[in-house]
Amino acid sequence: MNSDYTFLEAIHLIINFYTSPKGYFIDEDFEYPEVRKFIDAGCASLGEEHKEKYLLNEKGASILHPYIEEISSKFIQFMERKQNTATIKETENWFSKQYSLDSETSREICNYICLNLPTYGYTVILSQPNIGGDFYRIEKCNR
Repeated sequence: MNSDYTFLEAIHLIINFYTSPKGYFIDEDFEYPEVRKFIDAGCASLGEEHKEKYLLNEKGASILHPYIEEISSKFIQFMERKQNTATIKETENWFSKQYSLDSETSREICNYICLNLPTYGYTVILSQPNIGGDFYRIEKCNR
């Protein structure tokens, strides 16, 4: 894992380079200083189709992937301790406490990690029971 970025910084980068709308416009004021550092380090390039937008490149993906892998692994362990089922609120609270995130960032990284779990052999099911609120359930998927 690249020690140039904290988990909080990496999470901001993951959210902004992997979720829609992906990347940053050239003239955009970067909300987080790590974005400028990441771009200046050559981890994002101007897009081929959208030349006014910085998009994640191979170097950037290779830096962020270990963070995604680690976060996913910890999330799977959390879900296994909960018998593979947790309410959305519990899940977002776990991300918030684990990585010192505000509620919006917790929700965003939770959504990304859940959508990406098939990469690590798990399917995530969003269930809506009559009582108790919405919850996530993870199951091993057949590869």
